[in-house]
Amino acid sequence: MPRQGREREPDDVDDDRMRDLFEQHLAEAKRLIADRSCFDALDIVHRDVVNDPVKQASRISAFLGAGLHV
Repeated sequence: MPRQGREREPDDVDDDRMRDLFEQHLAEAKRLIADRSCFDALDIVHRDVVNDPVKQASRISAFLGAGLHV
């Protein structure tokens, strides 16, 4: 099926498969971070930043040890 004027290449990955691969990669990265005591992580949801940027900036500041001009 044509995509942007070209036929699908054998290496093309459809959107559903790409989403699955990304979710697997993200889960693996989270596992690696959780398994290493030398790492700390803060999950930030894009929608939450858009809906309440000050609250999320405050969370980031607290995570970084304050000092961020919220």
